[in-house]
Amino acid sequence: MWRALGLAALSCALSAGEPVRGVLLEREGDAEGGQMSVRGPDFRVRVLLYHAETEVRREGRTVPATALQAGDHLEACCIGEPEPRCRAARITVLEPAPPSQALPRTLWGRAQWAPLWPPRGQLLLSGVIAEIYADRIRLRTRRHGAYLLRLREDTSLIGDGLAADSSQLRVNMRVFVRAGRGVEGDWEAFQVVWGRILPAR
Repeated sequence: MWRALGLAALSCALSAGEPVRGVLLEREGDAEGGQMSVRGPDFRVRVLLYHAETEVRREGRTVPATALQAGDHLEACCIGEPEPRCRAARITVLEPAPPSQALPRTLWGRAQWAPLWPPRGQLLLSGVIAEIYADRIRLRTRRHGAYLLRLREDTSLIGDGLAADSSQLRVNMRVFVRAGRGVEGDWEAFQVVWGRILPAR
């Protein structure tokens, strides 16, 4: 991994833009072009645009973009500024995704599915929890007022960088929330993050 990291850092230093590092969440497109969603160490999700000319390296060899898997740790060399979207000239897999494991079975024989990343949400919020209910929290934000957010069964809760549960939520706790509209039009929390975030090394 360290050898790959050194080579990737050197190649990115020769490009014009800032490198984007993070975990691959999903990819849309084919070998000729498309986009990828990458979650960085700061929990921000960035979009990488790639095309047939983009060089993709995995385990020391050139591969098509379709060989990348969700969970791969990537570093991308951007052409120009990385915001709001990065046009990737080179994508290097620093650490492949761990092999998938069999899912546990319930008493009824159905697999218990635990998502590795939260579903998409178009709204990013930062605020303080004002109230906590059985399956909802009321979030007070400085710029957008208050939101009543439903906690889904698959809401991803992360405290200090580790998986957590709703019992650890507290009134007056500052959190970051990725939210979106549910099928009934109410606001749903897809991901709730709080605690210290260590700087990337």
